[in-house]
Amino acid sequence: MIKAKPFEPAPEGFPFRFVKDGWRGVERYYGGRTARNKRWLKECGQDRLIALRQRYMKGDTTALDEVRV
Repeated sequence: MIKAKPFEPAPEGFPFRFVKDGWRGVERYYGGRTARNKRWLKECGQDRLIALRQRYMKGDTTALDEVRV
């Protein structure tokens, strides 16, 4: 019998890193495993983080404060 290894949860700083540095920043910082990074993004609230990232990219630095909450 093969036991499935549980998935590792998203790191504490993942949401902040995503909003600040985007997808490529997440890949550089946490590694390029796309499936894992997508799972973490979904776990952390994908729609909200994408919206915050878009705001941050438009110059709204308060998006970083919101992701820390």
